[in-house]
Amino acid sequence: MNGKKVAVVMSGTADYAFAIGNVLMGLTRHSPGLADETVIYHQGFSGRDKEALEAIRPCRFIEYRGEALSGYVESEHFRRVTTATFATFEMFDHLENFNYVIYLDADILIYRDIGGLIDYARPVGMSLISKNSPGVLEGQLGANHEGRPLPDFEGNAGVIVVGDQIDSRGLKELMYKKAVQYSPTNKRGDQTIFNLGLFLQGIPVCDLPAEYNYRGFCLPINPQVRILHQVYLEKFWNNAIVKLMAPQWEENYRLWLEMGGSPYQGEVRFKEFSVVGEAPLFKLAAAARIYQAALNDLLSRLGQRLSDRFGFEFQVENYCLKLYCGGLATAEIHMFDKYVSISAEGEGAAAAGELWEKRRDGEFFARRNP
Repeated sequence: MNGKKVAVVMSGTADYAFAIGNVLMGLTRHSPGLADETVIYHQGFSGRDKEALEAIRPCRFIEYRGEALSGYVESEHFRRVTTATFATFEMFDHLENFNYVIYLDADILIYRDIGGLIDYARPVGMSLISKNSPGVLEGQLGANHEGRPLPDFEGNAGVIVVGDQIDSRGLKELMYKKAVQYSPTNKRGDQTIFNLGLFLQGIPVCDLPAEYNYRGFCLPINPQVRILHQVYLEKFWNNAIVKLMAPQWEENYRLWLEMGGSPYQGEVRFKEFSVVGEAPLFKLAAAARIYQAALNDLLSRLGQRLSDRFGFEFQVENYCLKLYCGGLATAEIHMFDKYVSISAEGEGAAAAGELWEKRRDGEFFARRNP
């Protein structure tokens, strides 16, 4: 680190303490020396949860009151988060005392050493994963009050690295101002406002590699993935299918409860999904139901022929699960409504309800009965 100081910043409401604890476990396990300080912006954390978090690593807790959001109007398009999400903007204050500040979302799972994050912020002082999507910023804001075209830049705020070489003066205040201004129409919360602020302030961005903010599933985890980010509404804690795909998160959660941390209190969807057998790919077998015979047949072949490259998809209720088999067995989850197919890899999706039978080397490898 050449003497450089680094702070890690996180934020959440009282019912998200367990998720923050999970991230800190991964950080401590895989990159124990990365951060000189861990700062948690919170709304109402209990003393018990603070003790549990500090048992993982020393933390500085700051009560987040969101005074700068005076006049904020909850958008009818975006009601799934609280104002605590805008604590992301507070990361810029810490550049007064640290050379680099890393913001981490609570819905991530750290799999490997993430010390290399800093390297991607060195060139220009700001790094996050991004892509160009025509009209995305204006579409997510639901309006354009800037008097000029907005860029096609879409950065993901789940993992952000900022360095003290950028001119951050007034940036936090600008973002809060825009959060209030666009609050009636904003569809994506802090992330959209963060991207708008970078554009208005002329802050350059160095793209962060996907391995540091991987938004998808693979089983076993791709050896290059360092941070797994479960975006949107289906999280590690509220969907049993997702839990099957991320056993390390569940192990961290078990340790959190043993430490006396407060549990997740919400609903868990698809509790009927359970672990079957020892091999990772068999963990999805119980989910097949009406496709059970075809799935068991395919999984037995996967166990014997892992060098083959093929895949399949099947639906349970309104969820479509997709498995791929390659040199390293991998699996991905896709969640769609009324979408049913079993197909060979690369052949695309079948129409809902269509019967598929695919042959490989003259043999059926998967079948769904009519």
